[in-house]
Amino acid sequence: MRINKRIKSPVQVGELANILKTIITMDYKFRGKCTQSKKWVTGFYYYCELDRKHFILSLSTNLIAGKERQEEIIVDPETVGQYVRLSGTKNGKKQLAFEGDIIKNMGRIYAIKSIEDVGYELGECTLFDGDFEIIGNIHENPELLSND
Repeated sequence: MRINKRIKSPVQVGELANILKTIITMDYKFRGKCTQSKKWVTGFYYYCELDRKHFILSLSTNLIAGKERQEEIIVDPETVGQYVRLSGTKNGKKQLAFEGDIIKNMGRIYAIKSIEDVGYELGECTLFDGDFEIIGNIHENPELLSND
C-alpha cells in the first residue's frame, strides 16, 4: 500500500511543507529518479492531477545557515519506491532500503518488490535491520537478478 496524496492545485503544495517533516520522521519516505538530472531523490511522493506529473517533495537543511528549504522534483513514476523501514549497507555505509532495491543476504540475491514483501521475510530470507547489503536496484541493475 503506497501512502501518497493527490494534489489538485499548486496552492496545496505549500500546505505539504508543514506536514513533510512529520511524514518523513514517521518513515513514510519515498525514492524516485529525477527525470532531468537522472539522480535519485528522497522525500514525500505525490501526483499532481493538474500537471499530470509525479513529484518527490524533498526537504533539505542548510546546516551553516540553519535554514530549511523544500524542493519539488519531477520523478519517473516507474522508479518510485517506498522506504521499507529497514537499512542495509552499500559500499560499507549504512543506507535505507526501498522498494526496488536488490539486496544480498547470506550469499543469496533478492529484490524487494514491495513493502508488503518485507513482512521482514523475503522469500526464504528473513531480514533484520543492518544484516544485508544493498547491491543495486531493479531499474539500474536488472542483470543482478539473472540466474546465469
